[in-house]
Formats: sequence, structure tokens, C-alpha cells
Amino acid sequence: MTTRVGPSCIDPTQINPRAVRLVEAFKDALARLRDEEGLTFADLNAATALLQKMQHATGAPLATVAMPLYSELFQGGQDG
Repeated sequence: MTTRVGPSCIDPTQINPRAVRLVEAFKDALARLRDEEGLTFADLNAATALLQKMQHATGAPLATVAMPLYSELFQGGQDG
């Protein structure tokens, strides 16, 4: 049986406030995609599975695997 860890189990002194804001912003972006583009759990599962396969194949951290896919967001639309 898998044990779920809820927010009440997390030590608040160990939480990065910026990470909390980023998670909330990500949640808001997913809600917009759901409302505007019809995003479903199946869509999220497919995207997650793809990233996990890439991570497994490379052994790299998930953020490192995902970054090239979204590099234009972090480069202001510039190449390089």
C-alpha cells in the first residue's frame, strides 16, 4: 500500500517561498489550459510519461530533460 504525504506532513521551515509561488502559477496555467484548450488528465499523463521516458533514457534530472523543450520561453524567443 502506498502512503500519501499531504501538505500537513511538510515542515514549513523547509519550504522555499518562491517554489510555492511557482507551483501556484503552474496550477493556474494548467487551469487555463483546461478551460481554454480542453486539457485532460489523459493529456497530462501523456506529457508526464514522455518526460519520464526522456529522464530514464538520459539519467538526467527532470528539469534538465524538460528545459530544451521550453528553451524559447527562457531565452525571450532568441536562438542559442
